[in-house]
Amino acid sequence: MVFFRNLWRYRIVCNQQNVHPALMNIPTACALAVLTAGVCPNLMSAAEPSRLPAKPNVLFIAIDDLNHWVGYLGRNSQTKTPNIDKLAARGVWFTRSYCAAPVCNPSRAALMSGLRPSASGVYENRNDWRTVIPTDLPLTTTFRKAGYYVCGSGKIYHESYKRPAEWDDYLADAGRDPLPKGPDTGVDGIRFAPLDCGDEDLLEWKIVNYGIEQLQKKREQPLFLAVGLHKPHMPWNVPRKYYDLHPLDKIELQYETMLRLWRAGRIDGYNVLAANEIDIATAECEWIRDFIAAH
Repeated sequence: MVFFRNLWRYRIVCNQQNVHPALMNIPTACALAVLTAGVCPNLMSAAEPSRLPAKPNVLFIAIDDLNHWVGYLGRNSQTKTPNIDKLAARGVWFTRSYCAAPVCNPSRAALMSGLRPSASGVYENRNDWRTVIPTDLPLTTTFRKAGYYVCGSGKIYHESYKRPAEWDDYLADAGRDPLPKGPDTGVDGIRFAPLDCGDEDLLEWKIVNYGIEQLQKKREQPLFLAVGLHKPHMPWNVPRKYYDLHPLDKIELQYETMLRLWRAGRIDGYNVLAANEIDIATAECEWIRDFIAAH
């Protein structure tokens, strides 16, 4: 498996011969894909070619707005991401890979079609990609033409524009997350709050369960399964037990995080006195600790 890591999202590229242009030509947009019935031939020098499946099942996982706060990248020691760390340990990951656009709709349209925004004209979330990307071009169509059963759940394309005809099956509605109780749901447009519910009450649970059910089914055709997770896109509303993993008095205000917040206009009174030194009002630090814990 070959992992292409980018600032925002993930994808994987396997067997670079005769693959869809979306897997070769554009910068990384929004996903990570995993071959579930074997790993890439070009990375399996010790494997016997005759034992590799001609058409392996493919699991494609899209993670919305996932930045570099994952354990295996080592950018924030406070991060706890054991599952994606295990997945990364089984493959190869990259630290210099980029989005076609830093916005949801154009980056996803580019990844799925192989067309950069400059070619498709899809630059913004309000651009309907379906009017400029024909049905015979997307990655899903390529797999269907190759004899795959193509199904999915969650957020693969920007959810304002759906095209069910691309899929053999797609989870129609995963519902909505529970709403937080009380007025305290974030700071300055950054929305986060603990939820008094279980994992099974979240829409992500239903999206992932659909994927598990598809993987467990016996079928004659090879499978292409796309599973799109909304988190860590805001709002960062998750069960309270995940907030409890990050007590506020243990949160470290790291230099890189503070610098990015200052550059984004989120904090004032911040001065770089010397390398890795922070000078900021204590009162301001408190909401930033909340922000870091929520993320």
